[in-house]
Amino acid sequence: MNEKVTVSDRKTIHVAAAVIRDNGRIFATQRGYGGYKDWWEFPGGKIESGETPEEALVREIREELETTVVVDRFLTTVEYDYPEFHLVMDCFWCYIREGRLTLLEHEAAKWLPVSDLRQVKWLPADVLVIDEIERQGSVNKPIRLEPLPQVFSVCKLTDFTSVDLAASFVFTAATDEENSLVCPTGLVPENAVRRDDGWRCFRVCGELDFSLIGILAGISKVLAEEKIGIFVVSTFNTDYVLTKEVNFEKALSALKRAGYQVVE
Repeated sequence: MNEKVTVSDRKTIHVAAAVIRDNGRIFATQRGYGGYKDWWEFPGGKIESGETPEEALVREIREELETTVVVDRFLTTVEYDYPEFHLVMDCFWCYIREGRLTLLEHEAAKWLPVSDLRQVKWLPADVLVIDEIERQGSVNKPIRLEPLPQVFSVCKLTDFTSVDLAASFVFTAATDEENSLVCPTGLVPENAVRRDDGWRCFRVCGELDFSLIGILAGISKVLAEEKIGIFVVSTFNTDYVLTKEVNFEKALSALKRAGYQVVE
């Protein structure tokens, strides 16, 4: 537990909180004890000596909810003066890796729509987190992903003379070492010297400004946690992310849990 005494003799308690999301919803828990019994909060707990906030969150959620979460990224730090102590709370976006969110310490829990988080009575410090979620939500819309219906192949060619460049979803690359082609499997030319079949693809919707950073890093982090390999093709407008067909639905489910919007 990290705690110190301020000049006013008010103890400072440093905790970490998990804002667990799943397809447009956020997980809230209800206290079953203490002066704030029946109030609602984000799950988490005190950061122990030698722990990072992220490590504390993984441990606390496992202990409280028998669930393993992935800490996606930092959301905010809030501070609040309760009568007995000063709270510093580091909050992180998280999503579920495995587990069923079994209540071991809380009285109740529910999934709340991001658009209607204030339907329960939140602890005062957690209200500040809601404020930040709503503020960020006004400028940070979820990234939309569109699955494509085709099955793709990744190939190495002798040359591009037999490639149908007028067809949709045909990606070519020429370097000083190779000629590569990504295309729907039915369009693989006869002069392919190597090929790997059985890929599915989704694209990031819209036109991405070149100044944007972290789009692919965020997607690859989610899928790396699920041990799903990816093959990426970037165009002028956007990015196309391929996974092996056997992992495609698992990949989309993981991205939904992480807050990405999958176009049905």
